[in-house]
Amino acid sequence: MLRTRGGCIERVARLLGPDRIGVYPWMATIGLLIGWVVSQLLGPGLTDSQGNVIGNDFIAFFAGAKLVADGLNPYDLAVMGREQHTLVPEYVEGAVTPYLNPPVALLWYRPLVPLGLPMALVVWWLSSAGAWVLGHAVLRDALDLEGRWSLRQMLVVALLFPPTLFWFMYGQATAFAFALLAGSLALLLREKDFAAGFVLGLLAFKPNLALGLALPLMVRMRLRALAGGVTSVALQVAAAHTLWPEQFPLFWAARDQIVGTVVDPNYLVWGVQSVYGFWHLLLGPFPNVANALTTLTGVSVLGVLVLGWVRVPWQPSSQRWQLAVAATLLACLPLGLQLYSYDVALFLLPFWLVASQLDTRSGVHPALDGGPVLVLAAMTWVLALCGHYLSMVQLTALGFAVQIMVPFALFLAWWLWGRSMGTGSGNSG
Repeated sequence: MLRTRGGCIERVARLLGPDRIGVYPWMATIGLLIGWVVSQLLGPGLTDSQGNVIGNDFIAFFAGAKLVADGLNPYDLAVMGREQHTLVPEYVEGAVTPYLNPPVALLWYRPLVPLGLPMALVVWWLSSAGAWVLGHAVLRDALDLEGRWSLRQMLVVALLFPPTLFWFMYGQATAFAFALLAGSLALLLREKDFAAGFVLGLLAFKPNLALGLALPLMVRMRLRALAGGVTSVALQVAAAHTLWPEQFPLFWAARDQIVGTVVDPNYLVWGVQSVYGFWHLLLGPFPNVANALTTLTGVSVLGVLVLGWVRVPWQPSSQRWQLAVAATLLACLPLGLQLYSYDVALFLLPFWLVASQLDTRSGVHPALDGGPVLVLAAMTWVLALCGHYLSMVQLTALGFAVQIMVPFALFLAWWLWGRSMGTGSGNSG
């Protein structure tokens, strides 16, 4: 079912021959890396040539945890700004990277504070790389990709997907989210529901990223998995509340500020790849209309997915179930308030689910079916590399922008869901 052909698809697939596929992604990746390294080397201290802190977002996590250690409010932008400029005096004047995470995220970042910012960033990068490798190794084993993909090949494909470099450059937590989603999915495939739910619950520091797996569990009332998720979240909340009880009311009080940050002109809003960001980029002068359309889109997408999962047999080993999960992940990731360009790296999860189902008997490389999967994967790569920059140009020139990746991700979800419904319940991968 994944090898459906069409005249246009055939022509584009021929255009995307092995030579282009083997060269252009490497050119883009090497170009991005060289540009990033040069920018870091040209900047003074811990800043790049533009005055931004090396690791970009990591300073918000580190400074937030340090403020909490000092008994201060990490959600206060004035306090956060002073702390960040104390940590990095060379940071561009007046700039501040806001801390947007719930208090449970401090469980991840607070242990790094005694290391100091430079060493903490190095440890964060190293542990992130380890989590990234672990997540791919878990997926390779769980999806039975051995014989078709080596771990090295999977990691190369991931490296060539631009958001992988983005999460590394930003010092973001995407790799840990990927590893947790991969672990939860692997446990579901092994029918270890409680453990799967418990691992999924560890995404409490970015709960919107868990929706793609949580929704099927809720619709199909997988009670053991739900119990595992509740247990995991409860333990994290209890630990964070015991250590920093004052942070919960501060987080709640800052909720409007946190939501507003995503559309703040001083924030790089053109990089937000969520439904919320899409409507606000398009309809910035009309925030109430944008909010209404965000709600309508979210409710509609969730409603369709709920109705769909009612009819999907709970057979994790089946092609139908796995393609339905891939579609659900693609549909749910943009529904969170903020899915930034670096978190688009999580689209690799549905990619590997699809790749595991492709027929390799034709001799075609399993990721490159010579048909729609190849073409759609190439389109995703192009949008992941250029889509947010295109939005930046539109926003600068026109005052509004169309963030193309968001409707494209929803289209991919719709396309995959249609293929999943045509597969039956057997494992015909």
